Formats: sequence, C-alpha cells, structure tokens
Amino acid sequence: MIALVFLGLIPKKLPACGNNERVLSILNCFSAGIFLAMSLVHIMPESSETFSRWAQKAEIERPFPLPYVCNFLGYLFILFLDRVLASIFTGYYNDRKSRATVAVEVNTEEPKKGEAAAVERATDKENGSEAAPAPAENDEVKEED
Repeated sequence: MIALVFLGLIPKKLPACGNNERVLSILNCFSAGIFLAMSLVHIMPESSETFSRWAQKAEIERPFPLPYVCNFLGYLFILFLDRVLASIFTGYYNDRKSRATVAVEVNTEEPKKGEAAAVERATDKENGSEAAPAPAENDEVKEED
C-alpha cells in the first residue's frame, strides 16, 4: 500500500513527468485500467452473487439484472462528470493560454514583396478607410524614404 502511494506521487515530484503530455496520458490510461479491472473482476461478480442470493430468498423467479444496470449507470455518471468538468476547465485554461500566446507572439519575418501591400489594404479595410487598388504582380512597389 505504501509503495502504491509512493508510485502515485511520482508525477508530482518529477517535473519532467508532470510536463510531458505523453507520460501523463499513459499514467492516466493505467489508472483507468485499474479502476475498470476492479469493477469488472471484483465488484461486479460480488454484487451479482449478493443480488442472486437475495432474489432466491425473496423467491423471485426471473429477477431484473439490477447490479449490472447500476454498474452501467455509475459508469455513465462518472463519464458525464468527467466530460463536463474537462470541457469547463480545458476551455478555461485554453482560453487563457491562447490570449497569452497572442499577446506574446511577434512576427519577426520580413514581409514578402506583395505581402506588405496586402497587409496595409487589410488594415485600411478594418479601419474603414478607402485603400488604393492592389498593384499587379508585375508592377514594382515603390518604397518611400
């Protein structure tokens, strides 16, 4: 038991593990497999056996498979809860991250021959002013000093 607690704390203690999406995904899949195995190998047979004994004592000829339905509903509840919380928090953090990225990104490349004029025209349209017609590709763009 102590070893399992130690193994569970490894991602918290190792920054390389916590920052690596692939490692976290593999560990997440492993933990999901443990929960699934516990459900199917231990809990389901025990609950089915207990329910069958109760149905025999109550003299029910064909009992409804309630343990399986409860297990399925529990699974759906956890899945729904996980998806809802993941969408709420992932959207929140992705939104904050994208705003920070947009604020930090700087274009350091020099514009190509026709790009400068296209960017100016787009900026003029956004500002509501009339732009001059675009020069043809054969025309030379005159630079002003």
